[in-house]
Amino acid sequence: MAGASTASILWFSLLAWGGAALSPWLSKPIAWRIIDGLIGVMMAGIAVHLASGRHHSMLSAD
Repeated sequence: MAGASTASILWFSLLAWGGAALSPWLSKPIAWRIIDGLIGVMMAGIAVHLASGRHHSMLSAD
């Protein structure tokens, strides 16, 4: 229990620090265009993977 609590405190502290450190960059519209583009590429990749049907073989035990 203490390990999970410590990890949680560390995670959220680093998340807050990272947000503060990146705020000058994240306030620029180009940063959000880049982030949106990366999200779009990841979503397209997931869609292609799911449409291909190959993800079922990853779940089987054979």
